[in-house]
Amino acid sequence: MHWLDRAAVKVIERGPSRLRFFKEGLGDPDELQWFQEQAATSWPIADIDVVWGNPTLRGGMVVTEGWFESPFVFLPDRARIARLRRIEPQDGAERCAVILAAWNDQNYRTRGKLATRLAEMGIASVMLENPYYGLRRPSPEPWQSIRTVVDLARMGRAVIEEGRALVTYFRNRLGYTVGITGYSMGGAHAAYVATTMPDPVAAAPLAPSHSPAAVFKGKALSVGVGLSSDHDTARFHRYLESVSLLNFEPPPHTAAAVLVAASDDGYVPEESARAIHEHWPGSKLVITGGGHASLLVARKPVLLRAIRDSFDRLHALERSQ
Repeated sequence: MHWLDRAAVKVIERGPSRLRFFKEGLGDPDELQWFQEQAATSWPIADIDVVWGNPTLRGGMVVTEGWFESPFVFLPDRARIARLRRIEPQDGAERCAVILAAWNDQNYRTRGKLATRLAEMGIASVMLENPYYGLRRPSPEPWQSIRTVVDLARMGRAVIEEGRALVTYFRNRLGYTVGITGYSMGGAHAAYVATTMPDPVAAAPLAPSHSPAAVFKGKALSVGVGLSSDHDTARFHRYLESVSLLNFEPPPHTAAAVLVAASDDGYVPEESARAIHEHWPGSKLVITGGGHASLLVARKPVLLRAIRDSFDRLHALERSQ
């Protein structure tokens, strides 16, 4: 484990109890069972209408805020309106990457740095705000918003359905060549979006896990789990193990996918990203040094190349057909 990841684990271990995940337990047991039964299903893609604000010019880039009603109806009221930010080169772009949020990514700041660099490369970006994060928090209280395991299940399914809808919207309504990407949890969600899309998409899952079990049962995040009984922990683990990308048939366009993993990642094991790579025929896996935090902070060029490479691979795939 990289030393930065080890330090982050210590912070989680020694932090106040109000920051623990799932402090209010599993949530409704029937709802949790329903999510478990739905874990390997692919729903019809929703048709969404995005409402856009007025574009503004910032640093030579066009920034536009937007919102739409989430197609996932089982969210708390405050989370039902999905919000997004679009960043484009001033001269426009043919390619657009949908960037999904990492764990506890409460705003656009971290992803915005990637989006700015992508715009400099001629690629537009759209950043989706996760339900339970930012303005979509069920409560304005500043501490942990994922209070039950059901909250985690709702958030994950909602992001995947919203991501699929956005990919379809930007391709069919706005005419972009569309990619899907994200870091850590965002990378895992991006992989789920890509594997459940009927049409080819440029996929660049960054530090992704094939299943949340690989993350929450590992050292780093397990210390932040606030479940109070062995029974609840065992039930949580059964839910985690039911959610796996490997339960889905690989789509026919996996040759357009580029995955990135860190060799000393303390949060997402390298072998979890490798499992996706081996499940996706023709995909590319880039292993780089460092850990979970340092990959995002110090290896941005690697991440940016992966996103650009996924678009290039999609272009080559479409030309060959």
